[in-house]
Amino acid sequence: MKIKQIEIHNFRSIKSAKFNLNDYSLLIGENNSGKSNVFRALRIFYEDNLKYNEQTDFPKFDTEDNESWIEIEYLTDIDEQETLKDEYKNEDNILKVRKILKTQDAKLKPLIKSTQSNIFAYENGELSSNFFYGAKNISQSKLGKVIFIPEISKIDDNLKMSGPSPLRDMINFVVKKVITKSESFNKLNQSFEKFNNEFKSEAKDDFSIDELEKDINKEVESWNINFGLNINPIKPTDIVKNLVSHYVQDGNLDNKIVSIDSFGQGLQRHLIYTLLKLSTKYVESSTNEAKKEFNPDYTFILFEEPEAFLHPSQQEK
Repeated sequence: MKIKQIEIHNFRSIKSAKFNLNDYSLLIGENNSGKSNVFRALRIFYEDNLKYNEQTDFPKFDTEDNESWIEIEYLTDIDEQETLKDEYKNEDNILKVRKILKTQDAKLKPLIKSTQSNIFAYENGELSSNFFYGAKNISQSKLGKVIFIPEISKIDDNLKMSGPSPLRDMINFVVKKVITKSESFNKLNQSFEKFNNEFKSEAKDDFSIDELEKDINKEVESWNINFGLNINPIKPTDIVKNLVSHYVQDGNLDNKIVSIDSFGQGLQRHLIYTLLKLSTKYVESSTNEAKKEFNPDYTFILFEEPEAFLHPSQQEK
C-alpha cells in the first residue's frame, strides 16, 4: 500500500489543496508559503502526538464552508484488496478515507470527538457515516504509521535510554525477542535469587537487611504481621532502562571512546536519520493467519528540510 493522493481542506493557511505523491516526493516553496502546514495536517491525520485545535488550525480567512478535513487515497495491491472489507473495495484498487476535523454535517457532527481518530471511508463512491472498520481509533493500526523527522533534532533525544527514543525502542524490541529463549538471562535470574538470599544476611558494622527487617517487625509485632524486604530480580525493561549504555569509538584515534558531541553536525544528523530509518525495521510485523485481516505494513516518512539536516551526499543516499 502507498499514498496516491492527498487533499487538505480548510486547514491553517490551506483553503483547498490536492496533490499526488510518488514513492519519493518533494514539497518545495518559499518561506511562509504553507509547507509546514501540509506536514502538520498529515501528522494530525496520523495522530503523531498532535491533535486538531480549532483555535489555531482552522483558517483565519473567510472560508466557503465550516468544514475541515484531510482526505487520503491509498493505492492497494491485490492481496490488500482481498483482505479489505467488501464495502471498501474498488475496481481501481483505491482505498479512500477522510479524517474529519470539523464539520456541520448533521449525521457526522455528533460522532466527531477530539479523543478519537474520526476517520471515515468511502463506500461505493460515497463518504460513509460509519467509522472506518467501525473503530473510533484506527489510524495507527489500519493505515500504517508516520515517522516525522524535524528540521532540528538533538542527538541526545534520539539516543537517550531514560525515556522514549528510537534507540531505546529498538533495543527494547530486540531484548523482548531474545529474552524468551535466553539461557544467559535465566542464569542471571538464578544468580540474582542466590544473591538476594545471601546478601540480606551479609552485615557491615552490625547492619544488614535482615537486621532492618527485625527492627521493623519488632515495632509492629502487636499487629501480628510480618514485614519483609526483597531485592527484586532484573526485568527485561530494567536492562534497557538502567543497564544499557552506548558509546562511540573513533577509528581515527585508535578506536578511542569519545563523546558523540565531539563530532560535527554531519555525522550527528546522519546517525539520527539512521536510527529513525531503522526504527521501521525493529517493530513487530503483522502476521497473516488463515483468516486474513486488512493490516498493511506501511510507513510514511515526513522529512522536514533535509537540506538543513543532511550533507548533499547523505541527501542523495
